[in-house]
Amino acid sequence: MHARDENRPYLIAARMKRWLEIVRTPLLDLRCPAWKARRNYLKLVRRYPEIATALAYTEALSFPSPLHGLWSPVQQPQQEVSTDIIDPPSQQKVGWAVSPAPGVPPRMVTLEDEIL
Repeated sequence: MHARDENRPYLIAARMKRWLEIVRTPLLDLRCPAWKARRNYLKLVRRYPEIATALAYTEALSFPSPLHGLWSPVQQPQQEVSTDIIDPPSQQKVGWAVSPAPGVPPRMVTLEDEIL
């Protein structure tokens, strides 16, 4: 690769990301089969392990697994959002609601509103 030494890790990281995205979602590039993208990704991870560890990429990420969405000690844990809503007048838990947009306040849900 003909690039300056300070730019080379960023370009390699971008290539790793691109090949991993093609492996995970083959519809991104229909001209490149998943096996070829997996091969290219694995070669980059093996050749540049320090860049791969900085990005928390492993060789196992190129194979589908239900365990890939789990928390990893390398990645930052996501903060949990509380969905419990407290009724202000009586300070009683009444359930949870999801607001449709960031600026819209959540709708209070009670048993009287429900149709049984």
